[in-house]
Amino acid sequence: MADRLVCIIQARLNSSRLPGKVLKPLGGQPVLAHVINRCRAIGGVQSVVVAAVDAADEQPVADLAQTLGVPVVRGPEHDVLSRYHMAAEAQSADHVMRVTADCPVLDPALVTELVAHYHDRRPDHACLAHWPHGMNAEIFSRALLDTMHATATAPGDREHVTLWVTRQGDRRRLVLCPATEARLDHRYRLTLDYEDDYRVLTRLASLMGPSFTTATCAEFMAMLDADPALTAINQAAGDDWRARDRVIRRAPEGDPASPPPASVEVVRTSSGLPRATPESPLSAVR
Repeated sequence: MADRLVCIIQARLNSSRLPGKVLKPLGGQPVLAHVINRCRAIGGVQSVVVAAVDAADEQPVADLAQTLGVPVVRGPEHDVLSRYHMAAEAQSADHVMRVTADCPVLDPALVTELVAHYHDRRPDHACLAHWPHGMNAEIFSRALLDTMHATATAPGDREHVTLWVTRQGDRRRLVLCPATEARLDHRYRLTLDYEDDYRVLTRLASLMGPSFTTATCAEFMAMLDADPALTAINQAAGDDWRARDRVIRRAPEGDPASPPPASVEVVRTSSGLPRATPESPLSAVR
């Protein structure tokens, strides 16, 4: 079986909550440069490509990617699924990794472990779940991407790429979760959706210096644990994000309100954890 895994980073400047975020300076580099460099460090990835928007004012995204030696595919802004399909075709992908450009501190080691479980178990879809926001990656086969592209018609499914899969009861899903039962995504935000997120990330970059560019999830969590005031800066942003996410995940009109549950295999790992985390019930996998 062919195993060419292509990491596709979706990136745009016209973000509704924090315009221009992917090119904001962070620790001496644009945010997108951090994302690209961390994706290049993921084991098992044969190619990294940026899926940008086909609009004149989005040219700086393409320019940066090309300066860093990364291929660029450009397509519709809101039909992100089409951009993924175009990029997968251009790169002759057998499998696709989805990464968003608002994850500048994504831990390559965690994603490398996800790649190993994906190839070992061969689910339809695999992802990291319940890690701090910003540790987000998904893997799925090219065949599944082709099916999604041909089948998904709801605007939300086209924009959010893999929502369609979560409503398909006949699909096998794998999630790589922390060993702890705690919902780490409720405690830590290491993503870039809001201005407060940017404040946290720039502060971490300032505190950590050159090590910021290669720091692990565990190291970032330890920094936040040591500074509750810093952790608190973007907690309201997390509440707002979760409210938006619940709306996004509603089944589109015409779909069953309660789709049959997908077959989900939960794999737990202690990788990425700085130390024991207080226990709390793990809610249902998304």
